[in-house]
Amino acid sequence: MNPADIQRLNEKPTEPQGDSDEMIVFDYKARVKALQDIQSDTEIVRDPDLKQAVLIGRAFLAKWKDAWIADDPDREPLFQRWARESKEIKEEAEGIPGALDTMRKQFNDYSQDPSNRWEKYNQYRNQRKQISQRAKDLTEIQETTQKVKVGPNLLLVDSRTLDHIATHNEIGIGSVFAKGVDVTKVWNQLKFGGEGGAYTVPVPNAGYNLVLPIDKAKALPDAQETSVEKDERGTKIEVPAIKTSAPLAKFATDQVTFIIRPSNPDFLEPDLKQDPEIMSAIENGTAFSLLTAFPGDPNIPPASQWNGQFAVILPS
Repeated sequence: MNPADIQRLNEKPTEPQGDSDEMIVFDYKARVKALQDIQSDTEIVRDPDLKQAVLIGRAFLAKWKDAWIADDPDREPLFQRWARESKEIKEEAEGIPGALDTMRKQFNDYSQDPSNRWEKYNQYRNQRKQISQRAKDLTEIQETTQKVKVGPNLLLVDSRTLDHIATHNEIGIGSVFAKGVDVTKVWNQLKFGGEGGAYTVPVPNAGYNLVLPIDKAKALPDAQETSVEKDERGTKIEVPAIKTSAPLAKFATDQVTFIIRPSNPDFLEPDLKQDPEIMSAIENGTAFSLLTAFPGDPNIPPASQWNGQFAVILPS
């Protein structure tokens, strides 16, 4: 066995390192693999001191893993997720397959060449840095979708939907939330199913119902016709608007409307299609997606379907 290997085994074990939880898990797995391979070396089998050093290293890593997970239980799924994400990285990321192939070759070299095992391990460890950014990207994709258990159903909430909902806070785009209203605090009150639809939740002082049928809008005090643009899934749509001398308080509402539909796997991010919980819920008809939320009337159709029959209210 290489003297450098023996010296390394006699060193005090150190904690896995990385610039993210994903990379720390990757480093942990590489270290465990390194010790497993070294443990199979015939010199280790014959030398009780070296064998004990490997066992100490493996015990240290096992104890570290338990403590690391206990500190944050959300880390545990990372130990099962890496293999799947590595496959997705290979399939999806331009330039990454070559890095992965090189990394695998170095890992194999490191496993098969007992004369210079630690150097090969270092090459392998350094190579993984090339996929660090893509691993972070995959994590960010996963984090853009929340899985919310609501009764028997699983509600999928994309962060881009929440970003759109957050735009309902300025006069001129439609109904607006009152300051401090957080839809994430009330969706556990929802009851939905079947083909989905519009569902309301009572929320005191939720906001202001600023979309009305055109005839009611024109009947407001000092009504003046104009137009504004509404955003619908990234498309700007010009719609009627009515300026009025009526105060904002006149349009106060105590309800929030959620638009919810059954989740369609065709529109899921690739990594979400690999989530057993999500796919099982889709198969069982209990997976739903939040499309939008706003204060006020649940019977308002999408802006693209107004056909001049509704108007945005611009109060004084």
